[in-house]
Amino acid sequence: MRRSRRVKPKKALREEPIQIRAQRYADAIDSFKSVLKINPMRLSAREKLLRCYEKLGDREAAEVERKLVESLRSRTNTGAKSKK
Repeated sequence: MRRSRRVKPKKALREEPIQIRAQRYADAIDSFKSVLKINPMRLSAREKLLRCYEKLGDREAAEVERKLVESLRSRTNTGAKSKK
């Protein structure tokens, strides 16, 4: 029986800048996906995931993330306006 690996989002987010600077975009994508499994609404992770897909030239995946980022941004802006 295989033990499932526990995802540590803080560690994943700490590692991703190093991976991006080293142009290890595939590793950074894995880190962001780990974070998004726990919190799919985390805008910063989605934005960085989008950039990684763009760097790798994966237009289809980038477009999916772009739409999610735009949706999350509009929800955030709507929520901020309604609090005023």
